[in-house]
Amino acid sequence: MLQPIMGKITTISLNLATRGWRRHCAWPGPSTPAKPLRSPRPRAFWAAWATVLPRPDGFAPPAGWGAKLPCPARPPFPFLRIAMLVAIIDYGSGNLRSAAKALERAARDAGIAADITVTADARVAQRADRLVLPGVGAFADCRQGLDALPDMIDTVTEAVWTHGRPFLGICVGMQLLATRGLEHGIHPGLDWIPGEVRPLRDEAPPDSLETLRIPHMGWNALEPTDSPHPLLDGLAPGTPVYFVHSYHLAAACPAHVRAQVSYGAPLTAVVGRDTVVGTQFHPEKSQAAGLRLLTNFLRWAP
Repeated sequence: MLQPIMGKITTISLNLATRGWRRHCAWPGPSTPAKPLRSPRPRAFWAAWATVLPRPDGFAPPAGWGAKLPCPARPPFPFLRIAMLVAIIDYGSGNLRSAAKALERAARDAGIAADITVTADARVAQRADRLVLPGVGAFADCRQGLDALPDMIDTVTEAVWTHGRPFLGICVGMQLLATRGLEHGIHPGLDWIPGEVRPLRDEAPPDSLETLRIPHMGWNALEPTDSPHPLLDGLAPGTPVYFVHSYHLAAACPAHVRAQVSYGAPLTAVVGRDTVVGTQFHPEKSQAAGLRLLTNFLRWAP
């Protein structure tokens, strides 16, 4: 007795569901009444997609269909710019959030689509379009922290030297580019910029040691060398930038030194070769000059 009744109820439910689905989703045409679609999307939305997803039977919406609302000339989804991925390597040293915020502001002010991320994952660094290595503290501690990240050094080395990804080292991140560091012993660097990291006292003249304050902390004038770098575009000679350091990178090749600062003696402020560049000063603390340098880094196409 109940089985025929339940069968009829099921048939009626299916018919209603089918009609509702057709009424909401089907194109109006020979097989469906040309009624306004009951859809949260405006008719102009579906009219635009009619040129992208035509019906199998060749039906196209009639002329003027959806004319009450402006019909876009292209599919309703706007063109999406693919943002470059900038990976800031997190190995437990450095003011990473300040560097990230400075890069975000530089990208925003320049209208550059960039996704700035702080990561300790080598897989993220492998996908990155640009790499940033900040650093604060002792050379040996920073190198030890970088070594502790699984596969990070090999991944970054391959990204830079095989795939040509732009790389920026900041402060101790720049010093790690050297062959070795002499801070509290002898410690190996990445050897991307041949040279060694020496104490500032070793570079200063003996008669200035009593008056020279170590660490070198505060604003000082940046002086480009005869081999300027694209990252320094727009920065006039003598532009003040912010330093905090007790050691500096003495590069073996003078052509790798792109800018200097005077503090008892000429000291390395910027190094660069191929797709690698490093700053001894802190761009994220150098206000307008630092933002300009970071913008140049985001636009740099070596």
